[in-house]
Amino acid sequence: RSHQLNWGEPHDPIDTCHYYWPIIHSPGDLHLSQGYGQGILVVEGDLELTGDFEFVGLIFVFGALRSSGQGNKIVGSTNVLGQSALETELDASGAGSTNLQLSSCAIERAHIYSSRLARPIPLAERSFVDISALGVE
Repeated sequence: RSHQLNWGEPHDPIDTCHYYWPIIHSPGDLHLSQGYGQGILVVEGDLELTGDFEFVGLIFVFGALRSSGQGNKIVGSTNVLGQSALETELDASGAGSTNLQLSSCAIERAHIYSSRLARPIPLAERSFVDISALGVE
């Protein structure tokens, strides 16, 4: 789990990384080809998929999403935030296939198993103070 390129194991429920759903952040453009992962993927630039890449979970792209090649698959939710409402088409080119599948189960698992989201955060001792009796408006 400590290796940066370990993006979890969406296929084998016996694997120790099956319940590992990392939060993956790319500060710029990201090009992915061949492989798989799961969790929450945040791309601050463009995301380009060029064949045989599978991701299960949530994807947030602040640029454009481009897909080409054979066998790209996203299961969960894909949010392309960098394009205007009039430009929401997926740029899929070439003689390949791209499968975008909405899955509420994958979305829920990304929220539950992403350790940074699932870990309880202890409250400070005085995290709430009632000031209504002080006459402050």
